[in-house]
Amino acid sequence: MHTVRFLPSNTEAKVSPGTLISEAAIMAGIEDLHLPCGAKGTCGRCLVEVVDGPVEYTGDTRLGKALADKRLLMACQTKVTGDITVRVAEARETSMRVVGDSHFLIGEQYLPDRDSLTPLYRAIKLTVPCASVEEHYSDWQRLVRELTKELGDVPISAGIWVLRDLAEALRAADGRVTVLVQRDNAGVSVSEVRSGHITARAYGVAVDIGTTTIAVQLVDLVDGRILSSRTSYNAQIRLGADVISRIDYARTPKKLHELHSLVLETVNGLIADVAEDGGIRPEEIEAAFVAGNTTMVHLFLALPPRYIREAPYVPTVNAVPSLPALDLGLEISQQAAVAFAPAVGSYVGGDITVGLLCTDIPTNSDDV
Repeated sequence: MHTVRFLPSNTEAKVSPGTLISEAAIMAGIEDLHLPCGAKGTCGRCLVEVVDGPVEYTGDTRLGKALADKRLLMACQTKVTGDITVRVAEARETSMRVVGDSHFLIGEQYLPDRDSLTPLYRAIKLTVPCASVEEHYSDWQRLVRELTKELGDVPISAGIWVLRDLAEALRAADGRVTVLVQRDNAGVSVSEVRSGHITARAYGVAVDIGTTTIAVQLVDLVDGRILSSRTSYNAQIRLGADVISRIDYARTPKKLHELHSLVLETVNGLIADVAEDGGIRPEEIEAAFVAGNTTMVHLFLALPPRYIREAPYVPTVNAVPSLPALDLGLEISQQAAVAFAPAVGSYVGGDITVGLLCTDIPTNSDDV
């Protein structure tokens, strides 16, 4: 193993012989080293100074060799062959450190009115008739019957923890209950039954994963109000400026994991920010809706994106099924349902389909 020391931070990483300096920088947590071309050695943005120690330069451009004579090397084209010291320029722009919060991500005129809302998670007040000799239905059957009146004829399910508390909840307030439900691929899932007609708040987040920026909004699912909005640069940007560069970078499981970790870190950071703005804990967020282009969604889910750019250009999935937050690493309620805007194809993603909803195209197709 060799030691790579980075200046001016004096951060070190232990690496195997032949490791690229750019890979060592990622291991050391160096954030000032960007790879906009996806580590192909074409942009020169990862230029570093090798202060001391042996390296092997693998680039083949005349300019690259001239710079190598001065110990200025592209980190993505230079292998570590011994203990080395590397100086990284502190070149990050102030604009890349902080992105201004946006409270105008969408025009209010495009938002649905309260009566049109169909949130992924909601609280429903019901009065379930008490059981009797004449109406000898089980507690669950009677609850489902009343829920069907509100939700329509959809499959309704529940976990064992709901059934264990159901009998007491129905009898504590003469059948008056507040039922918390989630919509998922299979229909509706009951997540909790509380006795009495209570005001239960329900919070969700809308997540827009862009190639350059990521935006998160905290939404009150009862009335559709946007409670907080935050934006930040997508941390993946230092490993590729565009989707093609990131597809190329993500060709190994290790590098795919790097890109996945960076976008997840960005999203979870923004979720923590909007939760703090709204005065709630992230664990109180019970639903999430994610939109992004096909490549960004693949990287968010740690799906290999390479086939998006290889003929016949077929992604792993276009319409992502609803998934639990626990499986995705989202730091919200671990049982929260996470839904995705459906993509049409490799290069017409969910960002386009949800964007269409902010126009009159869905209701004015005759003029399209």
